[in-house]
Amino acid sequence: MLIADATQRQTLEAANVHSASAVAVLTSDDLTNIETALAVRDYLGERWLTVPVVLRVFDRALGHTVEHHFDFRHVRSTSALAAPPVSSGPRWASTSSAPSPWAASRFWWAG
Repeated sequence: MLIADATQRQTLEAANVHSASAVAVLTSDDLTNIETALAVRDYLGERWLTVPVVLRVFDRALGHTVEHHFDFRHVRSTSALAAPPVSSGPRWASTSSAPSPWAASRFWWAG
C-alpha cells in the first residue's frame, strides 16, 4: 500500500505507473480524481494514448465535461451507473431472466 500524493511524480514512480497496463483513479472526491488523472496523463507522456486511465466522478455533467474537454476516454459517473434513466425501462423486460447488473453498464474493468 502506498499512502502519498498521487499528483506528485515521485508517487507515480513509486506506484510503477510507468509500467502499468491501466490506471484507475477512484477516490471519493471528483476534483482530486481529475487532478490525479491529469498528473497521470502528463506522467505517461506518449503512453497516454495506449494506457487506459479510468476516472471516477460522481457528477454526470462534470464527467461529460472532463471526457470531452480533457480527452479522457474512460470517465465513469457513479451516479449515472447507479441510476440509469427511468424512461428507458428495464433492459431485460422482454427476456425470461434479468442479466447481471454489470452486463449493460459502461463500467470498464482492467484485468
